[in-house]
Formats: sequence, structure tokens, C-alpha cells
Amino acid sequence: MLMKLIRKGAEGDLFLTTWINQKAVLKSRKKKDYRNTSLDHRLRKQRTIRESEIISEVKKFGIHTPLVYFVDIENCNIIMQKIDGVLVRDLPNSKVVSVCKKIGSLVGIMHKNGISHGDLTTSNFIISKFCL
Repeated sequence: MLMKLIRKGAEGDLFLTTWINQKAVLKSRKKKDYRNTSLDHRLRKQRTIRESEIISEVKKFGIHTPLVYFVDIENCNIIMQKIDGVLVRDLPNSKVVSVCKKIGSLVGIMHKNGISHGDLTTSNFIISKFCL
């Protein structure tokens, strides 16, 4: 499986890859050397499982998210659909306010259904022809 680093993040790194001949993104949660090894693995495992569940769960509330193709719990990886679009952080300032209002509405729907996003940044939302 060929992979190209897309972005390094605090929690994990994103790689462009393929999954069954489809463009995909692999999110790999990083080991934290400052944490106890067994605690670190348990936290990364739990967060990987919960993130993949939430990505799928919010679809039933009408929120567009990538399809989750595969979850590798032991290695703390999620392979998901690649969404073509523009990160909200890369939008021109003239569009950011209206898009953020729409994001706020989506987050409100999630909260009403007992789900917290956990990392609301403009780097974590993609504007595509299918959403917002």
C-alpha cells in the first residue's frame, strides 16, 4: 500500500493511500513517548474506536462524513474515504463566517444527540460539493 503524508497533527498523521482501488486517507494515531506505554496504547485504541464510531454514527443525523473503510485497532489506524474539497481554514475570509455558522448548526445537531466533536478547528472541516 503506497502512502503519501498529507499532514502531521498532534494526535495523528494523515496519509493519502488507496483502499480497494479507491482514494483513501489513513489516519494513524501517534505514540506519545511521555506516556506510560500501556496507558498510551489503551488511550490511542479507545480514541481510534470512538472516532470511527462517531464518524459513522453522525450520518444518521444528516451530517456528511467520510465513509470508514477499515479500522485497525491494534495499530490505531483508520482508513477512510478521501473527500475532495477545501479545508475551511483555506477559504477566503469572505466565506469563513457563513461556513462557520453552518458548522455551528451541525455541531448543535451533534450535541443534541449526545456527541461532542472534541476538536473544533477549521482544519478539521472540508467544504465539498456533498456537504455544507
